[in-house]
Amino acid sequence: MLTRIIVVAVLIAAAWFLYRKYVAAKDIKIPGAGKRQAIMKKCAHCGIHLPEAESVQLEGLHFCSEAHKLEYQKQHAPHE
Repeated sequence: MLTRIIVVAVLIAAAWFLYRKYVAAKDIKIPGAGKRQAIMKKCAHCGIHLPEAESVQLEGLHFCSEAHKLEYQKQHAPHE
């Protein structure tokens, strides 16, 4: 009787081990995981964050729109 319990326990443990090994080895696909992450930049005028590719740039600064770039230029223009 004890031998049967031990054999059943070993079989259950082996089945569990193989099941876990199969599940861990399975390739789990996460949507968007292989895509390159966009570099985010902060608008020098309003502070909103946006992807670098979508920003308007001026002298190393990034802006969320052409209007904010022009407003920044007006505020930081050298006064004569």
